[in-house]
Amino acid sequence: MIGADVVNAFRVSLGFLVVFGALPWLVALNSRREHALMGHCTAFMRTALFTEIVTVVLGSMGLCLPGSVGAAYVLFLFALMFRSGTLRHLRNTHWLSAQLHKLILLMDRRVSAGEHLQSLRIRYVSWRRRFDPTALAPFRGICWFAVFVAFAACFYPLHQVRFLHGVSYSRTLALQKLSLGQSSPQDGSVALLAPVVFLSGCEGATVVRFAGPLFTAVLALTTSLVLFQLTGSSAIGMVGAGLVAGFGAFADGGQLQADGIASIFVLLSILLWRASRLDAVWSMAAGLLIDPIPGLGMIWYAGIPLVIALLVLSCRSLSRCLAMIRVPIALTGIACLIYLPTKLGGNEGPYQYETAARAMSRIIRELPQNTWLVVSPVQELAFTYGHGWHMELSNFVNKYNVDEVIQPDFHFGFPVMDTFVFVEKRPLVSRALGLSLSELGTRFEPAIAPYQLRLSRASLEFEAGRLLAAYRARHSDVQVFVEDENVIVYRIRSSSGGVRPWT
Repeated sequence: MIGADVVNAFRVSLGFLVVFGALPWLVALNSRREHALMGHCTAFMRTALFTEIVTVVLGSMGLCLPGSVGAAYVLFLFALMFRSGTLRHLRNTHWLSAQLHKLILLMDRRVSAGEHLQSLRIRYVSWRRRFDPTALAPFRGICWFAVFVAFAACFYPLHQVRFLHGVSYSRTLALQKLSLGQSSPQDGSVALLAPVVFLSGCEGATVVRFAGPLFTAVLALTTSLVLFQLTGSSAIGMVGAGLVAGFGAFADGGQLQADGIASIFVLLSILLWRASRLDAVWSMAAGLLIDPIPGLGMIWYAGIPLVIALLVLSCRSLSRCLAMIRVPIALTGIACLIYLPTKLGGNEGPYQYETAARAMSRIIRELPQNTWLVVSPVQELAFTYGHGWHMELSNFVNKYNVDEVIQPDFHFGFPVMDTFVFVEKRPLVSRALGLSLSELGTRFEPAIAPYQLRLSRASLEFEAGRLLAAYRARHSDVQVFVEDENVIVYRIRSSSGGVRPWT
């Protein structure tokens, strides 16, 4: 399955680069800035803020679909081109006639390959005269470091389908609803990803898996630019980026969450403060839209580069010491991104077994859409939504009993071709699960409470196992789909032989 994951990672990366790379570049081309670096940072911020606002507004109306989002981007770019004067030639009839005349001449005569190469050579020389490669020299190292950070952070999602954080499941579900044009909870961290879903053609779960590492790389790059702006040293920028990458591995396992994404725009507001107070305020507003209540993670992500800058400015000798160890710090940050997520997820969880996540991926890949039902805890709902149907395991256990299902003439009668029942042979136990409601704290949600309490989850899994064992003893339409030492997935074929409307 690693081959399919690599392809999905490439598709998500391509969509991510279009939304957060190509579009900001077009915005920068149509914005007048003397400082190229500030111009591109401003363009990135404005594009992200536009994406955030448009997808949130369209999502609230149930219109966040590829056509409406694409039309909004076209209008946005045309407005920038009109404001910058790029479209002024379209109002000049003589200029339009001249361009049409050139087009006719070009089509009228055959251009040889030598003339094509000569034209390309002239354009390249002209571009070299306008482009100063020495301006990007200080950032060459950090750009490569950001690329390595992205690769290192992708190591876990390339090998694991499940998520490290419980909030990732709710974010995935919100993104799926948003991209399907349905009403969903307003989550600013997923509003940025809706265009990536449309461009990559991947479902929300895949986009959330691979967008986290890409945002981690953007955060490392932003940290370096802020430190370079404050201290004037690219070496100090590398040190800060390495420390932030290492902290991201400890805090989020390289899968940047809402607070980490918001900290990118908080740091951009610091970077843009001298160039434009208004852009700095807009950048801070974008961060607050993504994470309205800043948490401890955002404080750390934004505080690390600021503390480093303060120490370096107060003690110049420290700057030389940090510059000498910048490479070991950067390599340590990359190593942490590779090793720590696997270590954090080594305890089979904490929210879902990897076998269950891979079984969901296989069901989505192999079976037609909306012809199957999954009966499982709430975590599988994030993978199911938009592809098939889902029934809570708690509802399934409460609806049926052993005396009923053991009857030879009993059939579940779900209006689908296949029903998959996920049963944990070893009920999931991890630090994420509590012994009582009071231990859940801010993580308490009524829908997930039966699965977040250890005794409740164990009871549900035991009853589900009894039901399926009793049903399997008297019926031949059930078989084992996936099984290991932790999870068993039963597949029940429909007795009606077709799909009926779901009620």
